[in-house]
Amino acid sequence: MLKKRMKLFALVFVALLLVASTCFATDGAVVTSVEDPNATAESTNTTIENAEGTENEAVTDNGITDEMLANLVSSDYFSTAEESIGNYTFSKTVDGNAFLIGNEITVTSEIAGDLFVVANKLIIADTVSIYGNVFAMANEIEINGTVYDLYSTSSKLRVGYDGIIYRDMHSIASEVTMIGRIGRNMMTSSNNISFVEKDTETEEDLIGMVYGNLQHPEGAKVTYPTNEETGEIDTTMSIAGEIIHANAHESIGSLILDYVLALLATLIFVAVAWLLFTWLAPNFVQKVAGCISKKFPLTILFGLLGLILGAIIIMALLIIPYVSIVTSKLALVLLLLYILIVVISYPTLCISIGTFLNNKTKKPSKAKGFGFTLLISTALWVLQLIPFAGSIFTILAVVIGFGMILIGSVKRKEKLEEN
Repeated sequence: MLKKRMKLFALVFVALLLVASTCFATDGAVVTSVEDPNATAESTNTTIENAEGTENEAVTDNGITDEMLANLVSSDYFSTAEESIGNYTFSKTVDGNAFLIGNEITVTSEIAGDLFVVANKLIIADTVSIYGNVFAMANEIEINGTVYDLYSTSSKLRVGYDGIIYRDMHSIASEVTMIGRIGRNMMTSSNNISFVEKDTETEEDLIGMVYGNLQHPEGAKVTYPTNEETGEIDTTMSIAGEIIHANAHESIGSLILDYVLALLATLIFVAVAWLLFTWLAPNFVQKVAGCISKKFPLTILFGLLGLILGAIIIMALLIIPYVSIVTSKLALVLLLLYILIVVISYPTLCISIGTFLNNKTKKPSKAKGFGFTLLISTALWVLQLIPFAGSIFTILAVVIGFGMILIGSVKRKEKLEEN
């Protein structure tokens, strides 16, 4: 079940990316105290010389320097166009959420909210404290500072010796090195995990610690530390809780129950979509059902073009040079719409086939249409379980459903113009 959960990570990541600026952080202005101008100030500003005694820097009573004030962002921060296409060190203190895009990003400052990153390489320095969650998609991720929760997908993930994940770690990765500390549970899809690393200076073993449970795929290669007294591998030196094999089942019954629950969740999702469509857009349901017989090749073409061109347009709006805040916001709105269409493409396909079969009966009814829809949903769900071919069926279902939604919307617009 871990793989199914992990597949939802990308969707959850982007959904949180879109709503976090209004849900997770405050945009209130920073309020500072104002003194009576006629009152005698008690050394409100002092001068501090640096170690060499060659530079002076103004410092307030509470220790905040001019440089710190200049780097303070009292709202959410979005990467600039120049940052999005290069390497940079992020040193701004953010009193909100930070949305960063770039090639190689090194974070060296505190962030009061959540950190969202899409990059080739992400490094969080050992001096950093991120008081919210980290949602990261990168080729390489290295955590040396302190974060609250980590949700990541990467090729390589390393939690350094100074790295602390205060609560849980959720990761999709090919290779994981964990020599830091995790306050609760570690959940990963990696098949190559190590809790030991040689210190390059002292040649001593650096050992990571998970104070909760470790969950990884069954059959994964995991390197645990060796107890010096016994000379044997000791998992308790790195894992305080239980070690759970994600694909392991206690019995055939539990395996069957997992499949039944997964099918039930799919049927509930399709049923809710059917109820909403038939209630809010009954004409749209009939129009997408017509795509089955009349314009099926065109539906596939529309689906492919919509998926590809939609992704290209959104990425272009996000990363092209000299992008403005308006186009960035537009890109996020389009991304939300794009994800929504992808999500409802599967139930749309099931509903369209079910409605098409219902229309072919002698006495069509909503009950029959609902039954056919659930039957088709079950059949498609079973096809997706077939090794290798299941992934192809899933992609086809999304492409066809995406195309049906586009064609149904276009046809509806044309009809309204004729009227």
